[in-house]
Amino acid sequence: GKSLRRGDAQSALAGFQQAADAYHRYLKPGDLMIAKALNNVAVCHERINQPAEAAAAYAKAQRELETGLARSSSLNPFARRQSERLLKHVSRALAAVPHSGAKVGGGVAGHILLERGRALRDAGKDLAAKGDVGAAVMVLDNARQALEAVGPDGVAEARALAADLDGL
Repeated sequence: GKSLRRGDAQSALAGFQQAADAYHRYLKPGDLMIAKALNNVAVCHERINQPAEAAAAYAKAQRELETGLARSSSLNPFARRQSERLLKHVSRALAAVPHSGAKVGGGVAGHILLERGRALRDAGKDLAAKGDVGAAVMVLDNARQALEAVGPDGVAEARALAADLDGL
């Protein structure tokens, strides 16, 4: 934390990554501490201009929070509120991570980006259904970019999404 506040995101990244790895080893999946550490990892990657790594860390944090909230009966009200707030933040941050335009292809990065594009597509459609067309267009455009960046696996989905964007 201190390194990040001083502006040294590279040094902070190592500490946050170590914390995330330790939390994964010793805590239950979906624990809020895992998600917080992954969020901090993502912030560091953003500050050192590594958007793909930031997106991957935000996506992992999002999955951890969703897992924790699914087991919500074990959360006290304070922990539930913290998890919901962090999930909202992580989802927004994930949607805002810029893309380089380069094709990612397969593998873990491609899979994460494909998941991200699909999640953004669904969030954009929800916003459109609620009548928030401006936000929907922005989120759906980010989804289209994410899907296109995956390469062949995402291009067909991006084309279908472009048609949805034209309809708004």
